Amino acid sequence: MTRTPPTLGQVVRDAPDVAHEPTPLPADPPQQVVERRQVGVGHAPCHHGEILQGVFLDADGHPCRGLVTLPVPGTGTTATFVRRPGSPAGHLTVRPADRRKARRAAVLAVAECARLTGERTCGGRLGLHGQVPVGIGMGSSTSDVIAAVRAVAASFGLRLPAETVARIAVRAERASDPLMLDGSAALFASREARVLEDFGHPCPPPSSSPAPPTRAARWTP
Repeated sequence: MTRTPPTLGQVVRDAPDVAHEPTPLPADPPQQVVERRQVGVGHAPCHHGEILQGVFLDADGHPCRGLVTLPVPGTGTTATFVRRPGSPAGHLTVRPADRRKARRAAVLAVAECARLTGERTCGGRLGLHGQVPVGIGMGSSTSDVIAAVRAVAASFGLRLPAETVARIAVRAERASDPLMLDGSAALFASREARVLEDFGHPCPPPSSSPAPPTRAARWTP
């Protein structure tokens, strides 16, 4: 079946992956109700750092902080979210347990997805997996946050537009790199969750080749 690509800002419904626990053998009444869990998976890259950042004027001439990030393709964080319908909202665990920003993003994403689908908010379990070094400026927290948001959305059968993911990411960690903008490089207002300028093409891929040596100028007295 051919699927029409979504337009900018469109929320796309996908059929979520549903994991069923095996039904127990008959027991004394009342019978045990098998919990129905819905699972979503999301991924986000990390980055090599900001290749440009500073204060820029937006389209209305207002100054705002902005940056251009160089993403690292093929690596990053993969998140798995197990949604538990019927559990109290906010009852959400995360592993590793110290990823508080990712947990905050998942709670915000659950609320947004529940609003969009008309379902009730609920708790769940978030797991983060990846090999992004922490604390050295490669965007590990942003990668965790965006992967978590995408995993939550997938558990609801949704693909959220980049604008919504950016807004949740900034709410979760106050400032975010634009790793949710797949493809084109952009000047991004990291504290306002908006694109100041779209450059229309991706950043060139990072190269591991050393730069050619430069010839020192010869000084003649």
